[in-house]
Amino acid sequence: MKILIRNLSQSKEGAGCLVYCSATDRFLIAFRSRLVDSPHTYSVFGGLVEFNETLSRAAIREFREECGYEDEIQDVRLLYKYVSDSSEFVYTTFLAIVDSEFEPHLNWETERTEWVTRKQLGAKQNLHYGLKALLNDYGAKRVLMEARRDPAGIEKVRKAK
Repeated sequence: MKILIRNLSQSKEGAGCLVYCSATDRFLIAFRSRLVDSPHTYSVFGGLVEFNETLSRAAIREFREECGYEDEIQDVRLLYKYVSDSSEFVYTTFLAIVDSEFEPHLNWETERTEWVTRKQLGAKQNLHYGLKALLNDYGAKRVLMEARRDPAGIEKVRKAK
């Protein structure tokens, strides 16, 4: 019975953010700690979606929790949706656009972070399988290119608290 209750409380959906700085055209990536699944891989910031939480809100909440980021987010755009082979888990990644680079205040889930160029991101070793799939997805590549041309975007997202 204990396992059943635990499984019922576990979300089967996750959400996260790939952070992009419009002023420098660089991305913030996380090097996952040894305490999480897929340790010592480069990834986005994210986690499980809570009950009655939208995907974008969950992604922003996780980004803020894992980085200690409190400033305004310029824009949030749907970037990529990963579906596991068994279709039991879905992870949605958003592009979170910020005005300037910042120094994250990390929690236990992330060992370190790096601001990287597009070229550096594509050449990184030890990419998390989800980030690797995102970088190879045509639709995600298009969103990333559009962000470079129009960082303000169509829809503003207010500071999520």
